[in-house]
Amino acid sequence: QMATDTGGKYYYATSINQLDRAFRQISEELRTQYLIAYYPPKKSSEEYRRIKVEVDPAAANLAPGTGLHVSHRTGYYTGSIE
Repeated sequence: QMATDTGGKYYYATSINQLDRAFRQISEELRTQYLIAYYPPKKSSEEYRRIKVEVDPAAANLAPGTGLHVSHRTGYYTGSIE
């Protein structure tokens, strides 16, 4: 649940072979990541804001179903940072 809420991923391995496979998958994902950042205006009250990310394969010049996958956390709390 923690991985899902934070936009992460988990890998479960019960043997050395599965562990090797998990590290290969992690290595592949790290080569194909992009980072998008958003800095909201400062707020003084605590408020939870949901995040929704959509990718249009046509705008990215990709055919539908080409393997695009978006992972992100579900939201964040606003509030003053001190």
